[in-house]
Amino acid sequence: AVFWIHRGLVSLIPCVQPGADELLATWETMSATRPKFHFHGPPALLQTTPTAFLCGSRCPGDKILEAYAWARRQCDESGTVISGFHTPVEKDVLAILVRRGARILWVPARDLPKRLPAELQPADAEGRLLILSPFAYGQPSRPTRASCSLRNQFILRHTPHHHIAHAAPGSSLATDLITLHSNP
Repeated sequence: AVFWIHRGLVSLIPCVQPGADELLATWETMSATRPKFHFHGPPALLQTTPTAFLCGSRCPGDKILEAYAWARRQCDESGTVISGFHTPVEKDVLAILVRRGARILWVPARDLPKRLPAELQPADAEGRLLILSPFAYGQPSRPTRASCSLRNQFILRHTPHHHIAHAAPGSSLATDLITLHSNP
């Protein structure tokens, strides 16, 4: 796709579907206060109001079952979910969302993947997947603790609704949540 800026209007022009141009914004509204990221997928998914889903690496069994039930409800309610889908529970929730037809915003803790994981291909083919990366091209190439923290803060700062399945005291996720609340 190509971004076309003409007379103050910013449009997305897909290369594979001539005539499917999409007006994104005016140049004035694309200010420095907006989050900066690059993406793969339909930008129209940015017009939805996603709910952030995060869960720590270690999660009690009852919280895992609650997370699965929450994911099924999001699908039933035609919700949009944004997450890094990095921890085991987040990956399980992603599988539920893909299988049940939900809209998904995936924010990996690195640059955009060069190859789309096989489990995400159905959602991508159906136009239900948008991959966002707040990192510079090629940086980082693998998730790190620091990039996971930056990714979580990006997600939490730019979504109005959050569902935190579990954050163990003292964990990286708990620290990210404290940082968010102390620096809104």
